[in-house]
Amino acid sequence: MFDWMLYHVWRIRGYEVKHCERVEPDRLVVTITAKPNSLCCPCCGSKHVIRKGVNLRLLRGVPVGRTQVHFAAHVPRVYCGRCGLTRQVRLSFAEEKRRHTRQVERYALELAQLTTTAHAARHLGVAWDTVRDIESRYLGTQLSG
Repeated sequence: MFDWMLYHVWRIRGYEVKHCERVEPDRLVVTITAKPNSLCCPCCGSKHVIRKGVNLRLLRGVPVGRTQVHFAAHVPRVYCGRCGLTRQVRLSFAEEKRRHTRQVERYALELAQLTTTAHAARHLGVAWDTVRDIESRYLGTQLSG
């Protein structure tokens, strides 16, 4: 059931649900791990990689009703024999150095069109400047292209 939701609701591919826990009455933490066959080198794209540990990233997902959803993603580090590099695998559903998924960004942009930035931030459970940063990055890409 949860793998179906991971794919169809939150658009997360190549990962599977290991654990789901309600931390608080209004907060859900979904622990996900990468499927072994989905690993590839982030530099050259080679599938011939060796696992070298994992890093934990806590990412904010789109809320379900009033329940905040967080993903505890176990992101693998891989060694590529072709490149000779050990790197962390890129997440297809989140940008580097961000604490939320791409779907949260799209949802924040839709909310910001319907309501104020402050109300959108309160609904998402983030700071006002996070929503403002999402808006400014979106406008920057629209105006540059």
